[in-house]
Amino acid sequence: MSKLVENNIVSRKNLIVLAIAVALFLFMASGSIYRYMKGYGASPFEIASMLIIIFALVDRAQGRYAYEADARGLRFSKRGWLGSKDYEISYRDVIGIYEYKAKLIGYLKFRRTLRLNSALDGRMVWVIAYKVGVSGKPEHYERIYFKPSDEMLQYLSGRMPGKVKVPETQVVVDAFKSEEEAKSK
Repeated sequence: MSKLVENNIVSRKNLIVLAIAVALFLFMASGSIYRYMKGYGASPFEIASMLIIIFALVDRAQGRYAYEADARGLRFSKRGWLGSKDYEISYRDVIGIYEYKAKLIGYLKFRRTLRLNSALDGRMVWVIAYKVGVSGKPEHYERIYFKPSDEMLQYLSGRMPGKVKVPETQVVVDAFKSEEEAKSK
């Protein structure tokens, strides 16, 4: 197989939870709007903040994501209300792919974090850490949160042996090793 393409999958359970959250915030916002129109104590800031939360929830849920892996690298496509965006990563720039675990402080400093997964997708979140070098500037690290299938992870494991489904600590050690090698050159 020379190319593998997959899209996000909508989970019914996640759709129900998100619909309930949006309905709850719409109810609260409409109550605040009613109180504001009648002259009771409701601030425009309260109304605006609820509408922003509703917009953020719907935006995280409605996006369509496609992951494409071929012989040269990975391509991520995001399609949503606010437009579309494509990202491309070469296999040689990838430091590692590990399972996402929420934590307060990480070991590596990432310049940019992209969330390229739908809130409605019920699969596990994985992190792809990679290095980016802009001409004339030192390299920095970026990461992408995505939800691939097991088939995609197996395909990537064949393309990048020893870099897929690794512990986060190994990714950190590999990143520090590459920094030391770059400094010694």
